[in-house]
Amino acid sequence: NQSDWMKASVISSKYYIPLTLIKNELLEKSCDLNPFGSQRLYWIDSGMFSSFGINEHIDIFNFNKLPEDNFFLMAYNYNTDTEIHGYNIKAMEQLCNTKPTYVCRATLFGGKPEHIKRFNEKYYYYIYKSITRGNIGTEESIYTIVDILHPELVHKYLMPYGDVKLYLDTIRSR
Repeated sequence: NQSDWMKASVISSKYYIPLTLIKNELLEKSCDLNPFGSQRLYWIDSGMFSSFGINEHIDIFNFNKLPEDNFFLMAYNYNTDTEIHGYNIKAMEQLCNTKPTYVCRATLFGGKPEHIKRFNEKYYYYIYKSITRGNIGTEESIYTIVDILHPELVHKYLMPYGDVKLYLDTIRSR
């Protein structure tokens, strides 16, 4: 069953949250190195295709169709009274001055290097602020905090049901 799988998965590892939080640093380092001179860089999660039943090759999607005005994130409605991806909902509500009603996905995100760097400044700040308050969750909970408190930095696409495949269908090449 699903619960047994989750208990035996990487999600139960004490290293899971630190591993998720490092994605933005890796993306920013790619901006600094940028060996191909790319104008936009995106993180595409390695498990995205298997997690969402995407059977096509990655080349079928035209990532140049992604919005380029801000840091791109996808989100979906998420109503809870307990936690958002490991982050205590009451602590998030106190930090954000509102109760989050959605969560940002961390399967596909990024943009222009300057957008990534501006977003990451806040991202790292809220990781630090969260830890000093005795709270932390996955990168998705921190993305949600940044989006709520600094929406001017984010181009958020609100997905129904959190299904990344539905969004990818909008950027098909063929």
